[in-house]
Amino acid sequence: MMRKIAIISDSSSGYKTGDKPNLYIVPLLVNVNNKAKKGELLSYHDQTEITTDEIKELLENDGLVVTTSQPIIGEMMKLVGSIHEQYDEIYVVPVTSTVSGSQNTWNIVAEEFEKVKIVPQHMGGPMLKWMIEGIYELIEKNDCSYEKTVQLAIKLKESVYGILFVSDVKQLSHSGRVNKLITGAISFFNRKVIVTLDEQGMKFYTLSKTFISAIDKAYDYLTTKVENFTDTSIDEIMFIPTYTKDDPEKIQLTMDKILKLFPNYKKKPRIEEMPTALLAHPGNNSLVVMLKLK
Repeated sequence: MMRKIAIISDSSSGYKTGDKPNLYIVPLLVNVNNKAKKGELLSYHDQTEITTDEIKELLENDGLVVTTSQPIIGEMMKLVGSIHEQYDEIYVVPVTSTVSGSQNTWNIVAEEFEKVKIVPQHMGGPMLKWMIEGIYELIEKNDCSYEKTVQLAIKLKESVYGILFVSDVKQLSHSGRVNKLITGAISFFNRKVIVTLDEQGMKFYTLSKTFISAIDKAYDYLTTKVENFTDTSIDEIMFIPTYTKDDPEKIQLTMDKILKLFPNYKKKPRIEEMPTALLAHPGNNSLVVMLKLK
């Protein structure tokens, strides 16, 4: 008899509750601190209380500090309590612990509900879709178990690499991803930032004058990081652009040049929208490039 399995993730995945059967999403919080009004902090639930266009406008305001925080534990408990009796198992796919403490919070929830099992992640954002899609494939084959979901997470950890191209480091500085010394140098010399994304989390890599010139440096990182790398080893390329309405062309040119580096990759690249809450990390006019290897 097929067991009934629920999957819970957070809004950083880009999914919404109901996008897939038995998929439930808890919202991250978007926090807005008005520097001109000390102590004024407003928080919004991602997906329901703030839109992508609204957060893009907030990010353009130098007087505001926009950050994100993990879901509220009370809301996590309430969601699990409302569905606990409907399922045999509940798998939680949280954002990676390298950027959020939500995995630890879910462990507290799991202590209260025996059916809840945490699948440790090494990714975040729309990349979580690869993990969630993999679980659904196992379910469709009637071959899903907690052990196999953990194995899938480990496989993705070893096969997914990413580069983040950032035009303004203000948001990375607010979130602590880039220290103040580097932030000052970048701003003074008007440089673009390259940040790597892998199993060790998000790390500053190097600088470049433009997005276009940054591509070669990013390619060097990839060939150094992955032994015997060739474009035939790529299973899927994912682009996650974040741009304002006035400046999409620059990002498109960057994506086109990246694809030219991989002439043997014949698939259409996967383009995902940056989830609203995650815009608070790279800010506007940035590009995430993720490669999933075979």
